[in-house]
Amino acid sequence: MFKGKISILFYLSIAVIIASQVWERFFVLNFFYRDLAVFAGLIGFAVWAAINISLIRKGEGFKKFKRGTGSIISIILVGAILVVLNFLSFNNGFRIDVTRSGEHSLSDETKKILTGLNKSVIITGFFQEGAESKNGFQALLKEYSYCSKMITFRLIDPDKQPAEAKRYGISQYNTIVVESAGVETKINNITEESFTNAIVKVTRQLDKSIYFVTGHGEKNINSSDSTRDGYSIVKNSLVKTNYKVEPFSLYSSDKVPDNCTILVIAGPTMDYTQQEVDMIKKFLGTGGKLLIMIDPFYSGRVLQLAENIGLIFKNDVIADENAARIIGGDVFTSAVNRYGKHPATAGFQPLTFFPLARSVDFSQPAESGRKEGGAENRFEGLLYTSSSSWIEEGGSLRPSFDPSKDKKGPACIGGVFYGTMTGKDYGYSVIAIGDSDFASNAYIGLSGNMDLFMNCVNWLADEGELIFIKTKHKEFSSVSITRTEGNIIFIVSVIALPCIILVTGTFIWIRRKKL
Repeated sequence: MFKGKISILFYLSIAVIIASQVWERFFVLNFFYRDLAVFAGLIGFAVWAAINISLIRKGEGFKKFKRGTGSIISIILVGAILVVLNFLSFNNGFRIDVTRSGEHSLSDETKKILTGLNKSVIITGFFQEGAESKNGFQALLKEYSYCSKMITFRLIDPDKQPAEAKRYGISQYNTIVVESAGVETKINNITEESFTNAIVKVTRQLDKSIYFVTGHGEKNINSSDSTRDGYSIVKNSLVKTNYKVEPFSLYSSDKVPDNCTILVIAGPTMDYTQQEVDMIKKFLGTGGKLLIMIDPFYSGRVLQLAENIGLIFKNDVIADENAARIIGGDVFTSAVNRYGKHPATAGFQPLTFFPLARSVDFSQPAESGRKEGGAENRFEGLLYTSSSSWIEEGGSLRPSFDPSKDKKGPACIGGVFYGTMTGKDYGYSVIAIGDSDFASNAYIGLSGNMDLFMNCVNWLADEGELIFIKTKHKEFSSVSITRTEGNIIFIVSVIALPCIILVTGTFIWIRRKKL
């Protein structure tokens, strides 16, 4: 009985020493308490050795002592080897992707960008508990963090941490925020291309300048946030995403600035001069990017320019009773619940609301030269209202659907237009939306309105500049085996191997019992 208690003292001393080292490594134990624990363990070990020294000298129980001590030393050595190997693999590890398509490897373009990072990047994914897409996010980001120590990522459940979701302005699940040095951007697609381009955007000074046209009653980007029809909240979001944002007067200039990445026309109420329209046309002719948002009932020369290239803002108003019930507005508030497959809206899901919108369409320019464009011009719809909406032809504000005059929805109220001016080699891009109020201070916070606006700007700014990475597809391979081969596999794996292990273990047990 006494010998058994003394043995407990030995194991307890070893446990105290090991525990002190583990606790200090992972939980930052104070050095004084760590050393005190080690000292106590050594004292316990010394007491155990002193009590057992007489037994060792007499040779009594020497074999048991020798065998037990040898086992303990073996365990300690194996543990030490494992710790060293783990340390070496952590600091000097390597990975091999054995898939044929390189499914678990990053592209050379991404690796080059990650190698050149000199700023830390934090990637935050907002996923519900149990979301399938969360696994894909973790798997892909592990590859990024493995390639660069500048990349860190974390997961947040917006339902459990609503304060964090509100701080980042998260309006939908599966949103990913990429940030670095106070600059951030959001993405919705869990793809290598999306992540890499987002990292480039927040870590490099891309010198993107966005000019908002002024002088014709357009939305004011320098208004206060409390001004309902101002664009100050949008401006702040653009600046935070590393864009340079400035107002721009066509009237007091002879051309659009050379550093203009995107020209924005947001809800004019007065007409443009022909000289101003010509400046916009010249800007498009050099491959410019235009975001144009025109409200119902507006007509003027800028619409004539749009029509000349084949882009049409219809003379109508969209009505939607369901949208009115959702947000408590009138029947002329439209809700968009279907989006085009274009990159600007790919993966976009939340509802977006448009207080008063008109439809947008495309008419292929004639080859006779009457219209400025060519057969290469094309239009892709981005924003479609629900099937409960209808189109009030002629801009009538009747609050009910008239089958004899009105057209049943869905209606396209926004799209992207690609074109080339006659005699020009540069292609231009235009995103046209039949409402400007959706991005105003009063409505930008509704559901996905802010995300939609930022997606449109980001696509126009990044088109053709950031990298393109071909999507990798999983390859499914199958193995065909005969009945005989199947029987062999069964016998070896299910019967033979377990029997070998059982026989070997029994033999060792019997042999040790005889010693």
